[in-house]
Amino acid sequence: MVADKDFTAQWVQSHVPSLLAEPDRLRELGDKAWEYGIRDAADTMARRVLELA
Repeated sequence: MVADKDFTAQWVQSHVPSLLAEPDRLRELGDKAWEYGIRDAADTMARRVLELA
């Protein structure tokens, strides 16, 4: 994770090329990222808003 204030063009230039050069590492990070968050958050939020309307 990168804080919004740290997510700059310079950060991208110094981190992204190495990830693109290592597809296995990129896949591993993607798999780990999949474990976080709520994938149906938008649908859940919309449904709850409609229930309140």
